[in-house]
Amino acid sequence: MAPAIEDIGHTISHVSVQALGNLNALIELVETILPRQDTAINLPSIKNAIPHLHQLVEISSKLSEYVRQMSEGYPVMKPPSALDRSFGNICVQPNGLSKASEQPSLWSGFYTKTVRERMDVLHLVYPKLSHLINTKETLIVKSKESVRNIGYLSIRTADLMIENCVGVLGLPLGLGLNFIIDGQSFTVPMAIEEPSVVAAASSAAKIIGSAGGGFFTSTSGNIMTAQIQLIDTRDIPRAIEKIGENRQRLLHLANEKSCPSMYKRGGGAIDIYCRVVTQADCASRSNWYNPANDELEIRASSSNVKFLVVHVDIDVCEAMGANVVNSVAEGLSDEVCAITESSCGLRILTNFCTQRRARAAFEIPTAELGWKGVSGADVANRIVEAYNFAAVDPFRAVTNNKGIMNGIDAVALATGQDWRAIEAGAHCYACRSGQYKSLSKYEIITRSDGIDVLQGSLELPMAVGSKGGALQTHPGYAVTRAILGDPSARTLSGIITAVGLAQNFAAVRAIAVTGIQHGHMALHARNFAVVAGAPSQLVTEVCAYMLGRKSINLDTAKDYLQAHALFSSFWNSPPQSPVKVTPPSMFYVEVPVPGLDRHISLNIAFESLGTHPQYIAIKPTSEKIQSECLTLQHQLLGDKGYRQLESMFSFVASMRSVLTPKQPLDTQVTRVNLEFQNTLQLVSILINILSYRLVEVAPHTVPAFIAKLLHSSASEVGTITFRAMVQDISLSNQVLCVGLPLLFALWQVLHYRVEQEVVSAFLRNEILQEQRLILRALVASFCTINQDEADSTNSDTPDKAFEQFMRVHSKRWQATMLLLIDSLTLAPELRPQDALPYLHDIGELVEWKGTVAHDIARYKRAIQEHEPNAFIFWLKKRTINPAMGDGYIDKFQAFLNPLFTERVDHLQQQISGTHMIDLAAVKCLLVRIQNVYKEI
Repeated sequence: MAPAIEDIGHTISHVSVQALGNLNALIELVETILPRQDTAINLPSIKNAIPHLHQLVEISSKLSEYVRQMSEGYPVMKPPSALDRSFGNICVQPNGLSKASEQPSLWSGFYTKTVRERMDVLHLVYPKLSHLINTKETLIVKSKESVRNIGYLSIRTADLMIENCVGVLGLPLGLGLNFIIDGQSFTVPMAIEEPSVVAAASSAAKIIGSAGGGFFTSTSGNIMTAQIQLIDTRDIPRAIEKIGENRQRLLHLANEKSCPSMYKRGGGAIDIYCRVVTQADCASRSNWYNPANDELEIRASSSNVKFLVVHVDIDVCEAMGANVVNSVAEGLSDEVCAITESSCGLRILTNFCTQRRARAAFEIPTAELGWKGVSGADVANRIVEAYNFAAVDPFRAVTNNKGIMNGIDAVALATGQDWRAIEAGAHCYACRSGQYKSLSKYEIITRSDGIDVLQGSLELPMAVGSKGGALQTHPGYAVTRAILGDPSARTLSGIITAVGLAQNFAAVRAIAVTGIQHGHMALHARNFAVVAGAPSQLVTEVCAYMLGRKSINLDTAKDYLQAHALFSSFWNSPPQSPVKVTPPSMFYVEVPVPGLDRHISLNIAFESLGTHPQYIAIKPTSEKIQSECLTLQHQLLGDKGYRQLESMFSFVASMRSVLTPKQPLDTQVTRVNLEFQNTLQLVSILINILSYRLVEVAPHTVPAFIAKLLHSSASEVGTITFRAMVQDISLSNQVLCVGLPLLFALWQVLHYRVEQEVVSAFLRNEILQEQRLILRALVASFCTINQDEADSTNSDTPDKAFEQFMRVHSKRWQATMLLLIDSLTLAPELRPQDALPYLHDIGELVEWKGTVAHDIARYKRAIQEHEPNAFIFWLKKRTINPAMGDGYIDKFQAFLNPLFTERVDHLQQQISGTHMIDLAAVKCLLVRIQNVYKEI
């Protein structure tokens, strides 16, 4: 192979020298014409260009020298350490990511989102995906809906791809997150049915990116090899000589006849050489393997078998290359047989493409590797010991490499590569020393700065393409490649290898430190839940039950489902491609909840309408955020910050006692339900707070937007786009440009979570309808204060007008909504329909009590800010100046007391025969409301 490499080197060197001469001539020409005063020449631009031309000359000289060094042997790959030095800060600080930033990642909490929420995030990050999918697959309709069909393949297209097609078999498509490769951030599509692979790779990538600067990759080229088997060769040594003598002619023939298009693109046949293969070379058994007596033995039919094999190396450019390589093998075979006086055997490519290798590597300081209570140095040593095991024992190496291929195959499948070819080449490469070994390598080294680091590396043949084959047929591949930024073949090979190394690092670390089964089975529990027949809304709950029992199997899952008499089914969907646009804005909320040992959180991505994304956070460290962000937060949410939400959820927890279950529940399952309930309540509360503030800011624009939200049905929420919602609405200021997209995103999240997690169709409908009622009431209450409350033409009495106003205005307290969500904890034998009348009565009572107490305490602020207020409405209906309100508070409460007493008595009669409601808890709740506002 060396002579061919020399030829390539000489050719490139010649081109470099020729380019050097052309550049020097250009510089001389420019310097000659500069003294002329020709107005047609842009002299400043030319002067500015000269230093860059000189720099290009210097680079060309270095390229020529590097090629000369490379031509002395095989194609070489720069080691990761060299890559690290050459790229410098790019690798350490990729794409503007700052370690000092307190902002959660766009992908933070991605695994906790519903499927449709994840799809909406992709729609924001890759807004051109919808168009790309629609152009590739005409059967998909609706731009937003097409994002839910990444990977969709119509039966018509499938039938064109293979023979005897009877259907399409789907695979889950996930995203490998947190990957930093050669200084660039990547979100990597992965198609795989095995749980824990995507999560493990993402977790490893996050550690490697934050502690080690990410992965560094290199490749040896795009060279594939064709094999021509020669049979009955009379004189093998003379045949080898003849191939050498006719080398240039054969290469020319191959490029002219078999791959002219590839040759024009800069590729084509570049070398031809011979190998002699015999049975004797592979007859001896390896000393590590003890064969079974009855196993299938693979031997040539005769111990005298001997072949001459001609190899043709071909640069396949951006293609995987199988077709063109096979064409060259078949096209050259007759001429090769004639030259060597042989008969022709097989003419086919080899998937053992040793000149198309990819390597990925990383370094992490051992001090950063501490995990699960084990020190970083100990973790590093355990990983190295695990590597040593795989380096010397083929039985361990096979399993080690299977884990590597979990990651590699998943990306290859998702991006339309021939994963079978990659697998075959990889396992052969693992045997290149004569014994099957680990493909990955780990070692602890001391850097020049004295820091001990764990260095991980992975190298293997990687035949991938960015053009041709199924990539042009399957619409899903265009989308998954677009998510990666439409990489070249060499870039893609580096990405795939980096994912394989990430998966291997995660697996080896887990096995060496804690054992792999606990984490793997926790994820595998989801499979058992689905197989047992759990509806999607109950999968999390069933998993929690199995984990709590430490019995993860099908029988345990069925026992849980049978106890609740439940059954169901489920289907889901897809993503899209990248384009240079403003990144999505982020809204992050973190709130402690009584009864949970951790905070609940929301991480909402929403569309950015300006040139820069906005970041809003409500969390314990919010005070440290820049004042500009806090100003925007106040404009959107008022005084409802972290402490206010914390206090609010303390009160929400007390409301839950109204529906206290009458039977002991499994604490693990209760905790899962409680987290979902509080998160859903948080979303609803945020919708109401944000809507209220936005209506205050734009009392005409925002009601029109809310009317459009309410006009769309629940089934349409996932298909409409924000742009379509506001196409005829003027967004006049920053508050609306941020607030309306955020409100739209929260509205969608509420619907997605109710749809996916609430089992009862009746309760799903009630929750969504109640939220719609709350928004209608909010808009109506503002309309009321914009009218003349003292209009003499209004025939209603003050008392009747007040009751009508309260039915609308009190919904802002949303107690009915909170109770409906709390009813998710009702015992399985109790129907939500039976509890509904009581929930509405209690909710209305609490809403009235809370609204009145709030409005009395805040009526002076309401006067100044022109807010809806029950006390002010009551005063105006009696033609009393609200500024004199302090003197009428007692009269207002005296007016209300009979109303509250009547409602409590009615409720007591209603619930006397049921065990669903705790009346004592309801009365305590009313007292607590009164006490809260007495303190204000």
